[in-house]
Amino acid sequence: MSSYYLVIYARPNELNCNRLGLSVSKKIGNAVVRNRIKRLLREAMRNFLYGWPFFYDFVIVAKKTSVQGTLDDLVKELNKIKDIRTA
Repeated sequence: MSSYYLVIYARPNELNCNRLGLSVSKKIGNAVVRNRIKRLLREAMRNFLYGWPFFYDFVIVAKKTSVQGTLDDLVKELNKIKDIRTA
């Protein structure tokens, strides 16, 4: 799934946990900017996975526009997956 801030890949796994992989390119900014985005994405995933009854492997690729995003914006983008999964 692709959105304004992120590209998200999700695949069910056979484990009893969710796994997360993050990809934030050097094209997005310097180390401070990239680490900020990674911290925001980890927190957004914590909010997103709260009460999530399924076990998936997630790979999230940040786009250049993710620099402009806030935590609320990223959570909204991730919740689009929840809407797709429950439909």
